[in-house]
Amino acid sequence: MATKFEITIGEITLEQATEAAAEYFDAATIRAGFGLWEGDREDSVTVTVIGSAVLLAHVKRFAQSIAHTFDQDAVLVEVSQVTAFTIDAPGTVLEI
Repeated sequence: MATKFEITIGEITLEQATEAAAEYFDAATIRAGFGLWEGDREDSVTVTVIGSAVLLAHVKRFAQSIAHTFDQDAVLVEVSQVTAFTIDAPGTVLEI
């Protein structure tokens, strides 16, 4: 079982999120979206990282750095247990 961390950040660009995430993680998925904050629509970016629970310390430091650097009221961090694997071209399955 792997741990999935989803870090959602408001008012930040994909480029800013990608650059910041690269300082903390070797691999991540970064998606643009939108949500509501204090009743108003707000553009957001979600950084998803899957690995072991050991990543939690990196995720916390990343979220704190983002909050400080980009003057965020808050950064949402969601943590869940998932079954995750990769499949390469020959069909080899590697569980994460």
